[in-house]
Formats: sequence, C-alpha cells, structure tokens
Amino acid sequence: MLKNYSTELDIKLRQVTHLRIGAHHALEFGVEGKRLQTQYDNFYAGYTDALGDSMSALTLDQKIREQKLSAFVHFNFKPSSRLSGSLGARVDHFTYNAHTVWSPRLSLQYRLTDRSNLTAAAGVYYQYLPVLLLAQNDVNKKLSDPRAEHLVLGWEYLLTADTKTTVELYHKEYHNFPIDPQQPRLFLLDELYYRYGFFFNHGPLADKGRASASGIELTVQKKLAQNSMGSPALLILTRVIATYMERGETVFSTIASFSVRREDTSRTTNGSSVAVGFMPGVYPLPPSTLLLLNP
Repeated sequence: MLKNYSTELDIKLRQVTHLRIGAHHALEFGVEGKRLQTQYDNFYAGYTDALGDSMSALTLDQKIREQKLSAFVHFNFKPSSRLSGSLGARVDHFTYNAHTVWSPRLSLQYRLTDRSNLTAAAGVYYQYLPVLLLAQNDVNKKLSDPRAEHLVLGWEYLLTADTKTTVELYHKEYHNFPIDPQQPRLFLLDELYYRYGFFFNHGPLADKGRASASGIELTVQKKLAQNSMGSPALLILTRVIATYMERGETVFSTIASFSVRREDTSRTTNGSSVAVGFMPGVYPLPPSTLLLLNP
C-alpha cells in the first residue's frame, strides 16, 4: 500500500547579462535561484521489489524549505574567421545537503568550407538527486551528486540553403549514481519507469553506481519557416557499460529511431512569435534502462 500526500512548489528566478567585447568576443553571465517548498505526508508499506526481494515499510513526514543557487559565465570568442568557441563554467549550491559543485565547459567550431564545420565540445555536468530520495534517510544527504563527463566531436554540412546534416561522435562517463545496497542489481533512478512515476521506500543509499555511453548520432534538419528548424530524422547507436557495487558486465545496445518534426512559426505585429509543434515517432529508451546487471 502507498499513501502519497505530498505538495511541491518551485519558485525560480533567473537573470542573464550579455556583454559585447569588441567585434569578435562576447561575455554572458548570470545567476539563478530556486526556492523549494515541499511537504511530505507519505506512508510506504512493505513490498516485494522487481527481483523478488522484500523491502521494509517507511513513514515520511517532513516539511522542506530550501534553496538551489547557481552562477554561470560563458566567454564567446572568435580569434579568426574560421575558428570560434565558448569557454564557460557553472557553480551550483544546494542548501538542503550543503553541496557545492563546479562544472567547466568548452566548445569549439572550425569552418572548413562555406558549407561544412568541425565541432568539438567537452564538459562536466551535475544533477542533484530528487529530494524525495534524500529525505528518506539522513545518510542520503551525504551522497555525492551524480556527475556526467561529456566529450563530443561533430561534423556539420549544409546540404542546401535550408537543410543541414550533423554527425556527432560522443562518449559520456557517469559517476556517483545512487544504489540501494538492498537492491544492488536494480538501477534506482529507473524506478520512475517501473513504479508508475513514483520512488518507493529505500534505506541508506550508496553512491557507487557508474556507467558510460558511447555512440554516433546522425541528424538532418530542414528549415521549415523563418527562424525555425525541423529535425526530420534521427539515428542513434549506443553502447552502454555499467558497474554496480564493484561488480558489473558490459551491455551492448543498438537503438535506431525515426522522428518527424514540423514546427510552424507565425509572427505578430509586436514582434512576438507563436510556435506549434508536432513530433510523432519512436524514441529510444533512456540510457539508464539499459544498465541491467547480473550479480
């Protein structure tokens, strides 16, 4: 049995400043603040997990009033007519667990011809764990925040004046995924998919989950209206490697998907725009759903 009487309110404020520095350089910086107001009055009965293991009951009765604070800066540069790039960093602080993280990022673009570009990007990204998981046990506040390291190499080619194709090779490393020691064979964040959008009760968690994803992505975009771009085709090949609780195996997955996007943009006399989009198709499952290991 599950009793879920919870209320969650987020109030967000974001400020961004753009500063032009000469003809070829620009600076973008800003701050962001989010106020979290959450109240939990939940009861989780004991249950049997997806692998047949028994879990204990849990009562969660808490009021949480916390802040997420961020500051970021990006320096856009163009040292030559062919080379341009962006160097940036972001700092995030969460008052609930007193965590502060720093995320550097770099992207480069080199123009080969009037129709083609080479691109490269690297960066570190953090994601705070859901408050519902952190609140279930005080030990969980000490968990490291999940971290992702991205490396992307790409090639862009303008097929026609309104059609562009992009090929990207990517490799991503994931660290500090939360693991329930009582259910080490399950990827905890996937619980939202097989538990109807809810996280069930868990005891103290560990931050030992690791994963990686590599692949190639091909995208074709066609401009359908002024200031809008459609993405009529997408092909993804993905290889996922995961290690849980010091034990793991390699899982190979090839996923192909096709989607069609149509976006119509209309302008009003005051310069604002209204866009209506429709995107049917079959999309690949999140990478996390592929990280299933045997003990």
